[in-house]
Amino acid sequence: MFALIFLSLILNNCKKDLESISGYTDADSTNYHPPYVRKPNIYIYPTDTIQLYIKIQFPNGGKLINSAPSYEDGWEIEVMPSGLIDNQYQYLFYEAQIPHLLQKEFGWIVTGTDLGSFFKNNLKSLLFSKKEIDDFIEYWIPLLDKTKTYSIYPSFNEDLESVMQLNFSIEPDNLIRVIYIIEECQENKSIEPPQLPLFKREGFVVLEWGVIN
Repeated sequence: MFALIFLSLILNNCKKDLESISGYTDADSTNYHPPYVRKPNIYIYPTDTIQLYIKIQFPNGGKLINSAPSYEDGWEIEVMPSGLIDNQYQYLFYEAQIPHLLQKEFGWIVTGTDLGSFFKNNLKSLLFSKKEIDDFIEYWIPLLDKTKTYSIYPSFNEDLESVMQLNFSIEPDNLIRVIYIIEECQENKSIEPPQLPLFKREGFVVLEWGVIN
């Protein structure tokens, strides 16, 4: 089933109902609805315990609206090889308002009942661990309607650099980032599946997942 999602064009039309999709509430006088990246988790695995400074930058506009631990002018943290941050956090959390710049040309159509298995397989293909995948599933699947069908558009490292840059005082050996746009689908059209990047999970690794919906 999962292979068919990747290897075939799936018929369904994707039309977003803004009233039923959260994150589109900050409309200005021109009726512009900025996307909100909701609950990105950043997992950090150095090879040794390190002091690390991380700053998020928005090259084309945007702003941070939530974070844990507190972001202030960046995160100044201690990170252990296990991923434990400041002896307290398993990951960094933030939410942000960004411009409409992420791609919606390539993606998948997934029914609500298949969302759990889809994301497990997709995140596993991107080298996320079982714990990191479970974090995603436990938070996001209950928020999505099993009776609906969704279009899912991924953006990876290169695309995200033009929207939300992660800058590190010590550069990771490997960075794995994916942000999914998830929208309700209502009529028929075709979407071409994307080609997944070939990531490596070696050395000092940082991973991030998040959702726009």
